[in-house]
Amino acid sequence: MAKYEQVITDSVLRELKRALSELKISQAQIGDGLGLKQSAVSLLLSGKTSMNIEQFLLLCGMARVRPGQVLQKSEESLLKSSLMTPEMEGTLYRSALHLVCYAACVIEVRAEDLKLGAYKIQEACIAMQDLVSVGLLKELKNGAFVQVDPRMARSFSDRRRSTAPHLEVIGHSMKNFDLHHEDMAWKSTKFNYYFLDRFSRIQAKEIETAMWKVFDVINRIRQENVVNGYQSSEKLQLMNVHIMLSPPFDERD
Repeated sequence: MAKYEQVITDSVLRELKRALSELKISQAQIGDGLGLKQSAVSLLLSGKTSMNIEQFLLLCGMARVRPGQVLQKSEESLLKSSLMTPEMEGTLYRSALHLVCYAACVIEVRAEDLKLGAYKIQEACIAMQDLVSVGLLKELKNGAFVQVDPRMARSFSDRRRSTAPHLEVIGHSMKNFDLHHEDMAWKSTKFNYYFLDRFSRIQAKEIETAMWKVFDVINRIRQENVVNGYQSSEKLQLMNVHIMLSPPFDERD
């Protein structure tokens, strides 16, 4: 079983056992409900034997919880979150380069490994050292940098402060796409579309519903990466994902 699958399975079992314990449901009662001997129930709840979908749904029914609720709580319990200090926040959002360097360092990265376009390698080194100084990155003996804890989700106090560097990163991505616009072989491997058009409220809702589904897929993959500490047998490229459906000017109901 893959690491993420094992971790999420263990988390689901913990959530189910907690809910069953709150209702004081014994293993004997669980066995009656599942048609299993108590010894088999013990193996199932300890993760030593695999649980099938029917058993999962029956256990949810006994615990009086919705299956989706169990899965959501299980994933949420795996994610660590921490509010950044003002020093961390100020350094991370000092520039687009600081933001890109931090995002790139979910795995071990040297400044010279980054394709920075207009930025120089020395500027990336300085940005990385800035991030080290506030405890967001650590420098390794081999000269690479990596996040102090790639499994940690960093939250911020002021969204407005983060907007400018994020917009600059988006601008760089759009310029990079435009530079390669005539290269059909390169373009065919990338997704980068932006529209300014008119849509009815019903049409906008249909588009937004599809975008939420895309967001759910992206979020699931990101959570898998976080749980795995961004360790993968495949090369993890730094990608800019920007999804937005919004009026370009102030348009309030």
